[in-house]
Amino acid sequence: MEKLVEARITEMEGSKSRSNNLILFNLKTSEDPDSKERKNYDTEVVQEPYSKLFPDKEDFRIMTCFRSSGKDTPLPIPRKVVCVLKQQRRELLLQSNKIATIDNEDMKKIVVVKDLTLDQRKANKEVQKEKRARQKNGENVTVRQNEVVPVPNGGSTAEFST
Repeated sequence: MEKLVEARITEMEGSKSRSNNLILFNLKTSEDPDSKERKNYDTEVVQEPYSKLFPDKEDFRIMTCFRSSGKDTPLPIPRKVVCVLKQQRRELLLQSNKIATIDNEDMKKIVVVKDLTLDQRKANKEVQKEKRARQKNGENVTVRQNEVVPVPNGGSTAEFST
């Protein structure tokens, strides 16, 4: 019982420490040999989706941004972003599906997600696996609050997070 409580506390602390973080995928990557120039470039690139989605709002404020990849891969390196304002983080997450509609080819494939703990990622993977299996069986389901549920009123899954 004690180990279970300890594990849950550790999980909660991990979630709290990530509560201002986002991960952005499919961003352009600078190959500049100067690390300061790469850092400046990365900062600009992660701010761009927010400024395009919310042109009338203040700049997207970040504490730091860094590349999060430990492997050689042909894919663009994801960026982990620590946001200053939780409201901006929330706005970007809620509107991230609209990034694909921005008239900029480099931005159309950008994906924005929460920074999850390892246990959360594992749970999410299992839920997505269940969702795909049920959809393959013809069920009209989506994911809500980390559970696979039927789409209400036979509606489209497009309005729900997956």
